[in-house]
Amino acid sequence: MNPELVPLLEQLKEYRLEKAAVEEDIASTQEQVLPLLKADDPEDKGVVVEAWGERFEAHYQQNSTPEHWDLENLIPWLMKKGLWKRVCTEILDQVKLEAEIRAGKISHKELQQFKMVGNAPRPFVRFDKKKRVIKVKRRKR
Repeated sequence: MNPELVPLLEQLKEYRLEKAAVEEDIASTQEQVLPLLKADDPEDKGVVVEAWGERFEAHYQQNSTPEHWDLENLIPWLMKKGLWKRVCTEILDQVKLEAEIRAGKISHKELQQFKMVGNAPRPFVRFDKKKRVIKVKRRKR
């Protein structure tokens, strides 16, 4: 066995354990920060913070809830309506299905019963690097 392997594996495992601990700390701290950030910055203009000599703006971010098709029920419905071949190759082609909806060939209202809503993503703090603003004063002539 290569003598470098075991120490590198040990180091990698330590990094992963540290990463798990840090991720727990991030989640815990973020849960404390989010309500405070939302209350102090309701218009989401950003709160300036400095870390390791760089300036960032902190923003409250909530991504939209993902949606996906209930294929188990949608596919038989499409077959029954005679629309299956329009929206599939061998499996459902979501791009083709959405094109047929946009073209008005398939009613969006009828398909609503097949929409499934996933779990809303958890909000998080996004840091944007703060751009430096340099003000230049012009000389009077």
